Amino acid sequence: MIVTAEPIPFHLLVNQKISYIEIFICNPALPTYLAANQPRILWLHLYSSGMSGWASCPIPPEYRHVDPLQWATVFTRWKGLSLAKCLESVRLHDHCWDLIRKELASSALLDMYESTGADNKLKQQDLIQEAQSYCYYTIN
Repeated sequence: MIVTAEPIPFHLLVNQKISYIEIFICNPALPTYLAANQPRILWLHLYSSGMSGWASCPIPPEYRHVDPLQWATVFTRWKGLSLAKCLESVRLHDHCWDLIRKELASSALLDMYESTGADNKLKQQDLIQEAQSYCYYTIN
């Protein structure tokens, strides 16, 4: 869990909405002979009016096939919601979402407030080059 040094500005929580979501599925950054038994990495990117939030986690081996578009459809509930309501929905609908979605969504939302955005474009470009699968999903 991300710990913040300053409180999240209330006006950002109430007025901002998620514009789009990106999902990247990548192999681990290891040589091929080492990466064979390593889990793939799922990256979640949330974007809202100049703010960007990122989260990643390994994909468990039991998830043999992960369709990024199907995986992202649970976030359609966020259409029209403020960031505060999105955080609340993650907390309230945790029984409907699997643990990976819940943790990634809450981490990316919280990261949105802590990042300066300076390295986000570079990270996005690198991931697009490395991704096995990619999904761009417009929310609003």
